[in-house]
Amino acid sequence: MCTSLKRKWLLNGNSGTSASSNFLGTIDSIDLISKTNNTERLRVKANGKIGIGTSSPSNLVELANGNLYLGNSNNTAAELRFAEPSSSGSNYSIIKAQAQSANITYTLPASQGATNSVLTNDGNGNLTWGLGSVQFAEKTADESVTSSTTLQDDNDFTFTLGANQTYEITGLIKASCSSTGLIKAQFIAPAGSTEFINIFINRSAADDVSFMTSPTTSYNIATTTVSSTTDVIMVNGKVRTSSTAGTFKLQWAQKTSHGTATTFYTDSYLKVTSVR
Repeated sequence: MCTSLKRKWLLNGNSGTSASSNFLGTIDSIDLISKTNNTERLRVKANGKIGIGTSSPSNLVELANGNLYLGNSNNTAAELRFAEPSSSGSNYSIIKAQAQSANITYTLPASQGATNSVLTNDGNGNLTWGLGSVQFAEKTADESVTSSTTLQDDNDFTFTLGANQTYEITGLIKASCSSTGLIKAQFIAPAGSTEFINIFINRSAADDVSFMTSPTTSYNIATTTVSSTTDVIMVNGKVRTSSTAGTFKLQWAQKTSHGTATTFYTDSYLKVTSVR
């Protein structure tokens, strides 16, 4: 009577093995467990998921109650690589450390950031969502107001400001109005904000200068005809927010209702720069 010969895995290793037929594992739907000191350290689930420090991994590889350390002994930083989302591509993105004199810890924010927000550091590695240092907007089409003194939001000049920050406001606006309709404007800011914005209309005749110091007040910024061919509105100033973040925007209308349109033209722009 012939019996089959079963190969055993020896403590000091085996020879004569075949990668196609010999393996360490199971042939049934039971998890494979590795222990030391009679305590489970690693589990390969029957579905292929691997748990280190957990017996019920929910991801392909899951590490619980410990740290993942990428060390090196060749003076070359180990890399965490993220492959591009392509079955045919071979490119990847890398995160790795530089040479440093002390440990550095970065703590991520507890919630998702707003549109156009960036991570900012408080100097201790605590990351929070802030706004990009420069926000730029330009008019992509002419915008007009006719026979109306009701302030309207400009179609393009709306920005998002963070709390307890100071911003520089600059811009050039190409505009036109009659000597009767004129232009009034207001910069709306988050509650508690202070602002000091200079509006200078450079024209071939008499120049106009207006100082806008309140985000809740409209100002007459033109005293006579503004011509789109010879005149330009220059904006320069700052706004400082308090503990409330929110929207900063330009509103404008005719100072006096008139049938000749008051217009802001394409390529006019405003820039909001975070300075501190």
